[in-house]
Amino acid sequence: MPQASSSSTLAMKAPAEAHPFSIRVEPLVTREGRYSWVISQGENAPTVSQESYATRREALAAGDKVLRKMIDLWRVAK
Repeated sequence: MPQASSSSTLAMKAPAEAHPFSIRVEPLVTREGRYSWVISQGENAPTVSQESYATRREALAAGDKVLRKMIDLWRVAK
């Protein structure tokens, strides 16, 4: 079996640096049966959804869209 050349090893991409954000979905205290998302970045103030969602899945999907934008902006600013 042929061995990989050193040039093919150099062509491999390094893994992307892990972003500093985390997302969680929480039930709303003020509206039973509704959920919101919260995105945290270390010690910074969290970003919280302005809308409520009927299910955890809906809240997570909406929060994930915002999270992806935040990650993109973070990567560009690095």
